[in-house]
Parts: sequence; C-alpha cells; structure tokens
Amino acid sequence: ILYEKNSSQRVNIASLTKLISTLVALDTFDLDEVITVSRENIPVDLDWQIGLKEGDSITVENILKAMLISSYNDSAYVLANAYPYGGYEGFIKAMNRKAKELRMFSSNFSNPAGIDDPFNYSTAQDVAVLTSVVRKYPEILNIVEIGKVTINWNSEEGIVSKEIMATNQLHGTNKYMKGLKTGITDLAGQCFAGYFVYPSGNELITVVLNSQDRFSETVLIEKYAREKLK
Repeated sequence: ILYEKNSSQRVNIASLTKLISTLVALDTFDLDEVITVSRENIPVDLDWQIGLKEGDSITVENILKAMLISSYNDSAYVLANAYPYGGYEGFIKAMNRKAKELRMFSSNFSNPAGIDDPFNYSTAQDVAVLTSVVRKYPEILNIVEIGKVTINWNSEEGIVSKEIMATNQLHGTNKYMKGLKTGITDLAGQCFAGYFVYPSGNELITVVLNSQDRFSETVLIEKYAREKLK
C-alpha cells in the first residue's frame, strides 16, 4: 500500500458494486449466452437505464458492456433476474458469497447495481482486493478498455442498436491506464477504481470513494504512485 486514508471505513460504493456482479455473472454464464429480459425487481424510480424492455433478449457480453462501460443500472438488474440458481435473490446471495470468498469481510451487497442502501457497502481496502481479482479477467479488461461501442439486442420491434460511451473520463488520457470502473450516487459521492500497468511490469490499483472530484484525485494518486514504482 503506497497511500491510504480511511481505507477501512464502511461506505456506499455506488456502481463499483457492478464489479462483483460481473464476477458472479462470469462464474455463471458464457459471454455469448442469450438471456431474456425480466424487469422484475427493478425499482420504479431507477435512474440511468439503457431501456431494456420485458421480453427483450440480449447476450451476456452486451449486458456486461452496458454495465461496465456506461454503468447502466437496469442491465445489472436484468442480469440478476436471469440468474439460474434462485433468480434475483439467489444472485444477491452469490454476490455476498463471492465477497467472502475474496476475503472482503467489511462488505455487504443488497442489490446488483450499487443503488444507495444501508446494506450495500464496502471499504476502499475491500474494493482494492476486488479490483485486484477483476484485473485477472481478460473478458473484463477487454470491455473496460473500450471508450465507445454499439451494442445490440432483440425486441418485439426488431434489433435495437445503441451507442454507449465510457463514464470513465480518464479513458485515453493516460497511456498506462487499463480501466476500470466508475460510480456515483447521492450517498456514495463520486467513486472510481483505477487499474494501471507500467512498462516495468509493475501494476497499480487506485480506489477513490466519496469524492467530490474522483478523476483529479486519481490523477494525483497515480502520479505519486508512479514515482514510487519506478
């Protein structure tokens, strides 16, 4: 650990939650598997939706792109609803099992998207552990390195195509950056987990939670750490 502040404090982590949802998905589905959309369990007032409708069909890969690149909330719920081992509730249990398996003992998850909830929390330490595992999945790294992409799904009206953009505003600004995930809610503030790889082979994980300027803070942390890692 090169720098830490309040790293064991339990806080809301917003859409960084989607990283553990993604691990559960990759434990369960093939990327080319097609799932049928159920909008069950999706909160009525859920914001930031890509617009999947009941009965639509979409590949797991495209759902993960919607979740990880643009952080669409409805996509995470659709994925959880499709979980073959107990549906939505089974998916939440699997998220918490995965957290314990990764020794994220200060974390608990109550929804797949990271919506503000007293029972959906983690710490900077645990998110760093999670990110260290996520970085080992080429399927995830291939997605989070994308700045813009068009995803498709099938609906009653035919094929729907939507261009999605990365919420990671540091994308393309740092040659060492390999991603990774943004999050923002009222209670969590601005959140960002970053992953950097240097020519020396050294790797860096940054975690910023409850920030008012997550990207500027990440730039400062990365510059400080890069000097240490040379």
